[in-house]
Amino acid sequence: DADFRPLAVNKTGVGEKIYLVIKMDTGWVKEKGRSFIGASERILTSEGRVVVSADDIFKSQEMEGLDAIETKDISLSALITNADPGVNNFEVQFRVWDKRGKGEVKGKYKFSLR
Repeated sequence: DADFRPLAVNKTGVGEKIYLVIKMDTGWVKEKGRSFIGASERILTSEGRVVVSADDIFKSQEMEGLDAIETKDISLSALITNADPGVNNFEVQFRVWDKRGKGEVKGKYKFSLR
């Protein structure tokens, strides 16, 4: 588990993406130059209400996998398309895992709306 502590406060606007980039040198099993990873992401309000839930972002690549070189840099984005009045603070919980091995990265970070 990792708590990512940014150098600055994460702020974004409604309809604007905020990105998390995970850089890996090793960790995923490689088969014929391909890696088979999964990624999930949940966005919660500061009160704990889930507003976005994605169970397996890379599911469509499950059979053919991804180029192993491309899986060294995993980019996940969070996006709030509309927010209830007064709801400005969110937490993103993420997990990236190897579907053919034991590799895993998970953590959380917070952001607020401008």
